[in-house]
Amino acid sequence: MEIVDILRDSLWQFIGALVGTIALVVTVVIFFRSTNRKSLSVEKISNTLLLAVDMAKAQRLQILFDGHQVSVPRLVILRFVNDGNAPVESRDFEMPIAVSFDKSCVVLEANVIDRVPDSIKPVIEVVDQSKLAVFPLLLNPDDSFTIQALVAGSRRIEIQVDSRISGVKEITDLHQSHARRRAQRLLVSSLFLIPIVIGMILLIRSQPPGGTWSLFL
Repeated sequence: MEIVDILRDSLWQFIGALVGTIALVVTVVIFFRSTNRKSLSVEKISNTLLLAVDMAKAQRLQILFDGHQVSVPRLVILRFVNDGNAPVESRDFEMPIAVSFDKSCVVLEANVIDRVPDSIKPVIEVVDQSKLAVFPLLLNPDDSFTIQALVAGSRRIEIQVDSRISGVKEITDLHQSHARRRAQRLLVSSLFLIPIVIGMILLIRSQPPGGTWSLFL
């Protein structure tokens, strides 16, 4: 029985040390991967009708923009932010950021309404009836800019944001990006605690029956 107990203790010590080592390695890998991370996210601040009118009454109402009649005008506000910890440089862009609306929509006007810091100069242009482009620019960590677009033609529209940027897999929703970061930090914290807990367990198991704790050598 004593041999069985010794083997059992040795096996658990080996498993504990292995699990602790794996957890420590994974923690280090995740940490170093997150220390130089490029990320660009978009926050959809507004996508609302400028005038909410019953469809029956809308037939009797005319809305003009630059002297031309438009239907169902909407105000779309998007905020782009570098929420990583590495710069996104203009040379990183293989193509401009494309903001696309439904094919039935018409982009009447688009402009930049906010910049952080003021020194960044985003350039946007309506490149198609239902699409606008944001041309490459340097965005340091926490840099952001906000664009506003007046869109007409549909009561409900889908907005798609796309680009091709070196080191950035895709432009993600800002809230989803933050939620993913919180989950990653929680995972790293949990993995960091595993070796500590296992070490304490092994230390307890290594004490002989009736043994005393020695905190100092």
